Amino acid sequence: MKKRVEDEWAKVLASIKAQLQATVLTTSGLLEDQWTQMIECAENADCCDSTEVTYNNLLKTYNSARTKIVSRYTDWAEIEDQIWKYAEECPELVESCDILGACWDGSDRKNDEKCSCPDFVYPACPLTQCDG
Repeated sequence: MKKRVEDEWAKVLASIKAQLQATVLTTSGLLEDQWTQMIECAENADCCDSTEVTYNNLLKTYNSARTKIVSRYTDWAEIEDQIWKYAEECPELVESCDILGACWDGSDRKNDEKCSCPDFVYPACPLTQCDG
C-alpha cells in the first residue's frame, strides 16, 4: 500500500515538475529577450518598427506566460500541502526527503525537518499590470 501511494505521488509531482519546467523554458527566455528589445526600442524611439498592437500583444503573451507559471506553482503547492497533511497522519510515509521528489523548480529538497524547497518568487510585471 505504501509503495502504491508513493508511486502515485511521484507521478503527480513528476508531471507538475515537467509542465512547470517546460512552461518556464519555453516562455521566459523568449519573452525576456523580446522585452529587452522593446524597452530599448522605446527608449531610443527611432528604432521602433513595432506597432502598438504588436506591443500590446506582447504584453498579453507575457502576462499569459506569467499566469501559467504561477498556476503551475500553485498546483504544486496544493499537492505539497496534501502531502504534509498525510505525513502528519502517517509519519512513516516520509522516511526521508528524497521520497517526496523534487521541489517546484526541479531542485533537490533540503534535508531538514520540513524537506524545504526554495521560496517561489513571482515573475515580475515590468511596466504592466498583471492579473494575480
